[in-house]
Amino acid sequence: MKRLQPISKILFVFVVFTLLTAMFSLNAAQSQPARTSVNVQTGKLTFVGASVANPVLLPQAAAPNLSVDARASAILDVYAPQFGAPRQDLALVSQLQADANRISRRYQQSYQGVTVFGAQVVVNLTRAGGLVSMQGKLSPDLAISVSPAISAGQAQSVALQQVAKIYSVDASTLAVIAPVLNIFDERLLTQSDARAALVWRVEVLSNAGAPIKQLVLVDAQTGYIALSYNQIHDNAFGDANINVHDTAITNANVVAQQNAGRAPGTADLATYDTNNSGSLPGVLVCDENDITCTEGADPDADSAHRHADGTYNMYYDWHNRDSLNGTGFQLKSTVHYSSGYCNAFWNSVQMAYGDGCPSSIVIDDVVGHELTHGVTEFTSGLIYAYQSGAINESFSDVWGEFYDITNGTAEDTPANRWRIGEEINFGTPGGGIRDMQDPTIFGDPDRYLSPLFYNGPDDSGGVHWNSGVNNKAAYLMADGATFNGFTVTSIGVFKTAAVYYDSQTTKLGPSSQYGDLYNALNQSCTELIGGADGITAADCTQVMNATLATEMQLGPQVPTMPVADVCETGAAITLFSDDFESGSANWITSAQTGGNA
Repeated sequence: MKRLQPISKILFVFVVFTLLTAMFSLNAAQSQPARTSVNVQTGKLTFVGASVANPVLLPQAAAPNLSVDARASAILDVYAPQFGAPRQDLALVSQLQADANRISRRYQQSYQGVTVFGAQVVVNLTRAGGLVSMQGKLSPDLAISVSPAISAGQAQSVALQQVAKIYSVDASTLAVIAPVLNIFDERLLTQSDARAALVWRVEVLSNAGAPIKQLVLVDAQTGYIALSYNQIHDNAFGDANINVHDTAITNANVVAQQNAGRAPGTADLATYDTNNSGSLPGVLVCDENDITCTEGADPDADSAHRHADGTYNMYYDWHNRDSLNGTGFQLKSTVHYSSGYCNAFWNSVQMAYGDGCPSSIVIDDVVGHELTHGVTEFTSGLIYAYQSGAINESFSDVWGEFYDITNGTAEDTPANRWRIGEEINFGTPGGGIRDMQDPTIFGDPDRYLSPLFYNGPDDSGGVHWNSGVNNKAAYLMADGATFNGFTVTSIGVFKTAAVYYDSQTTKLGPSSQYGDLYNALNQSCTELIGGADGITAADCTQVMNATLATEMQLGPQVPTMPVADVCETGAAITLFSDDFESGSANWITSAQTGGNA
């Protein structure tokens, strides 16, 4: 598929860099200056960072006899308006004891009871109420009607028509999860002058053989489509003859996958075989009671089972994480999925692996990659489009390679140590589909201002290609190298993993972009100094060097969403999807400059 080369990405760099590195005091009540970043489109904060040893002190948050949640709420009373929303519009959605010294609280924005798509902030504080960091994006100054002119049924019809057209399928083969109202502020995801809009959030799934789990946001006043992308997280092995089936995702069948009798530290495993059909999950082959699975009779089933267990153990041993959701989520895998299918994916319920590639794709880093999509879904929730989607993809590459490098297998060499899928032969010297040490081998960018950085709508805005920026940064941290004028000394895989995991779970949100990742990685490292992972201030210098070498600090500017054509019904048709089968003949590509933090 054709890559679009950016025309220019230099505009606003000076302004953005200044904002990202500014040091100033936000409020007379705080005890010391804090590092901050501002969204250059909205003028609102996206980041405040101090340290565990010297947090921002607010008297109202440090008052005696307050609960942790009350302290966090007091911090929001002060800072939520500076991020763009009144305190009452933020609701607690998750809580985490990050370590002995830090507590994390994640909040979702709503407006008049309607969820704002992708708008979250995370507050990290000490038990005494000191603000260590706050990061996220909110939609500011909302003043819109939450009464739709378009009914849920009409929105459903628009979404069905659009998805049927994109994938060239009959609408009768598609199923819809009940539409819900959201507010969509395009500025949280991309450079845009569009105002926040009331939308119907519609999820369209296939019930007849297509790899579709499309999220469609339909403007609730006009019927136009504001955003549309496929939520299937695949590994982008290349073009394939795809004929697959996706199961509907509901809270009920997620809860049903919890094994109440399982002790934390032991994976709940279930591996299936569809025998080249498209119906998930297939026939059960083995579970956690038989870790050897078929004992060689089906190597793909054995590998899926073994590496799911190994990835579980990596997350549990390194991060004390009990499976994907932290509470024992069953690791369900299906092998021999569909016919001629050369790919693997995570669909919010399970992993699936085809056998249509030149050699098996059920290998250690691919399994670790797909499972990490599940971890991302349950933590930061990075939206699978544009820069947030590229970070989502990169995190899966990063932990997939962490597992590959450390699981004791013999196939790794210095030349392929950071190669994604090096055991799969696609005709590229050394095999594989991406290279974290040198992303440019596969045409992916290794820094933000690279001419290879993709600025178009294909691949959901370049989620697989633009992952190269963070892939390179993770390699630099773990192994060290000189790149782009910066020398990075290795801090090793385990410290690198600690920094990334903290960023994933306590800093990033659904709409985070590369500038946000720059802040998150450096702030996480600062907060981890002196902790159980052995991270030092010298290590954090290397993290800073790696993020500067890859130019993450320049990452707020992103492509403008393509404007869709209008069909006969007056509903706009989005001109892209993130899978390969529909081609790119009808897509509009453009290169834009600008920025938001």
